[in-house]
Amino acid sequence: MKTKPFFFFTLLFIFQITFSQVDNTKVFQLLDKETKQPIAFATIMLKSKNRGTHADTEGFFEIPLKYIRDYTIHITSIGYISKEIQLSKITFSSVTILYLEPANTVLDEVVIRSKKKKEKRILAYSIVKKAIANIPKNYPTKPYSYIGYYRDYQQPVNQEYKKFVNAKEDIDYINLHEGIIEVFDAGFGTNQLTNKQNQTVLRSFITNTDFRVDSTLTVPYDNESKKFSDNYKVTPLGGNELNLLNLVNAVRNYDKMSFSFANIFERDFLENHTFRVKKIQYLDGKTLYEINLKTKKTNFRNRYFASGKIYIDKERFAIYKLNYNLYYGNINNLQYAITTEFSEKNSKMFLNYITFNNQFIARSSNYFKVDKVKLNINSFAFKVEFNKDVNLETLKPFKRKFKATYKNKFLKIDRVTMLDSKTLMVYLDTSQVYILDNKNEKSFITDFNFEVRNIKDVFGYTINKKVNLKFNQYRELFVQELFTNKDLPLNTSFVNKMKPLSESKIESLNIADQYWINSPLKKGKKE
Repeated sequence: MKTKPFFFFTLLFIFQITFSQVDNTKVFQLLDKETKQPIAFATIMLKSKNRGTHADTEGFFEIPLKYIRDYTIHITSIGYISKEIQLSKITFSSVTILYLEPANTVLDEVVIRSKKKKEKRILAYSIVKKAIANIPKNYPTKPYSYIGYYRDYQQPVNQEYKKFVNAKEDIDYINLHEGIIEVFDAGFGTNQLTNKQNQTVLRSFITNTDFRVDSTLTVPYDNESKKFSDNYKVTPLGGNELNLLNLVNAVRNYDKMSFSFANIFERDFLENHTFRVKKIQYLDGKTLYEINLKTKKTNFRNRYFASGKIYIDKERFAIYKLNYNLYYGNINNLQYAITTEFSEKNSKMFLNYITFNNQFIARSSNYFKVDKVKLNINSFAFKVEFNKDVNLETLKPFKRKFKATYKNKFLKIDRVTMLDSKTLMVYLDTSQVYILDNKNEKSFITDFNFEVRNIKDVFGYTINKKVNLKFNQYRELFVQELFTNKDLPLNTSFVNKMKPLSESKIESLNIADQYWINSPLKKGKKE
């Protein structure tokens, strides 16, 4: 039996948007000045406001018009020179392009002196070890809170889903849920699910109907038939995607189980991985070690392996960023990817953003099948209605494709005709009409059986064959404002941790428009 890695969890239990995104924001795209490639997940802060946003995977971000006239933005990203831009001096277009210059990166001089790879790895191991030991000192152990933009969505892995739903255009996003959430965290070392001081307030939440909605893909993972992966298991947690996002934050949950092969981060991460300093990176005046990591040989027949990067402050040995990717079989078969980044405030490291995506398979219930079979007793024929358009070429030879029996005896089929693209008539040989003698329609149907075999719909799917469709599931949270001394509110409804976010009550803010949705752009709006 094949053993699957899974996400380890400590428990076995189990402001509506009232403004127009287009009319009230300016859209930007952040690019590398040298390569002209998008810079993903850069941090964009309103200077003097301590509030901001982040670029998405394609470098896009938005700023509300209310901030354009009087504010300067401060843009940072690991490996790039920080940049400040006065918004009022920008000449805007439908999408305004901004550039960051790469920072010059070099290997640390200590590493350069070491000519042996083994010594470099020892140095990297020591850096990571010290960073893990320093977590209680570098991260908050007392309550804090933050407000951020949350979203989850799905994307097809290939073109199969597009064909299945007969879509004319490529499908970028499915079931895009997004909103503003306020998270109250009792501090590192506390359990995010069970501690009553760890709560989330839903400030806004919508399903973005600008993109495709498919409710069959939003069911919780059952890891068996409806929603599953061939190679690993995902704890469903009531279908609450935010729970999964929180629990794969291995640094925040350093003393608890997280995911394979980080496991309990403070105990297992060093043991399960090898490390190597790649180079020095820079972030807004900070010097960071960029350290490559990969799993050692595992007990899973060496089919599972992980690689990634961890960025550690050279002075304080604080973890600024952890990127972790799990593969099955080969480097092209990514199973899940997690990226967590922290930022410093008041000498402590707080969450800046976290992203988590995993691959899953959905078995669609909307496969090609017969909807209705109705007897026309006068014509000695059956009207057959399908749920999808039938490929006419696959009906022949019809004597092999259609089977009719009465009291377990075969009935001859005379001919098959199409009434429309989804409906056909199957006529029985009239020489057998005697079986209707002294029988009404009801008694005939009781002993009659009808089957359709091996015909296909116009998209090439075979009758009664359930279809497995492959998707990526994304969950992303971008912190917009941090509060280091804000009490848990009273008389407020918190998110039900065992139900999807869509079923939680929204507790809107009077200042809701100060925190904004950074929705993905549709293709036509990117040009």
